[in-house]
Amino acid sequence: MDEDARVASFSADGYLGAYAGGDIAAIREENAGWFELLEDLNRALQATAARAVETHHGPSPLDPNAIATRLLMRACGSLQGCILVAQRGMVTEALTLARSLLETAFCMAAMLTDQAAFVKALVADAEAARREQAKFLIAQGLPGNDPTTVDRLREVVDEIGKAPRTLSPKQMATTGPLIRQYLAYQKLSNDAAHPSVASLHRFMATTADHSGWRYRWGPGKKEEIAFALQQAGHAALGMGVGFTEFTSDDENNRKFGPLSDRLLALPSPESRLRAASVSM
Repeated sequence: MDEDARVASFSADGYLGAYAGGDIAAIREENAGWFELLEDLNRALQATAARAVETHHGPSPLDPNAIATRLLMRACGSLQGCILVAQRGMVTEALTLARSLLETAFCMAAMLTDQAAFVKALVADAEAARREQAKFLIAQGLPGNDPTTVDRLREVVDEIGKAPRTLSPKQMATTGPLIRQYLAYQKLSNDAAHPSVASLHRFMATTADHSGWRYRWGPGKKEEIAFALQQAGHAALGMGVGFTEFTSDDENNRKFGPLSDRLLALPSPESRLRAASVSM
């Protein structure tokens, strides 16, 4: 596809168009080692999850093993999503999914540290969400003039009582063995997940002589994509190791050591969480 056609394709359809779809093979080739590693990590997580759904089905959805299994299933989806968007050059989206995967890994680490405390925190989070939603509906008058609905919502607020604590990623991180990755989580939040100065900076580039700037749009550069995959890889390893230790799945646990060695052996991409190619 010539350059004019590529620009027209992206302008019309963005990452859904032929422009991005046609670049998948080239993007994967540039970072073949990272894509291969993450796909092998995915297979290890999927095998672990497949065993877990057949093994851990307690009497209640709040059974710790059942919660851990669902955390693992969520992590599998986040990792797969990260791979899918990264191969289309979608850096911000890949970093956001890496952040989601890391947040899930924090929860798994907290489970490993104190499963009773985590289950309690998870239940409190659900109650806090229900209370805040009921309060919002009342405050905004969304039930309209239906007094029965308003009364029912007030009963929900009163029944729950003092607002419970929501599930804090920082709390989960600091109570588990992945505390050192919390800084990466903060930076991923600022660099990708939130519409911050840093995340918006990805969509601009300074001119070569630094006299001005222009908008920057389209697939990320090699280093940016590698960095997103690296972040997802670290989070996926934490999730896999944590889950298999929690459930005493020694067979699948042994798969993650060699995968960790492979991750550490790959050339480390750009260390900053800002876009690797901000200027031209």
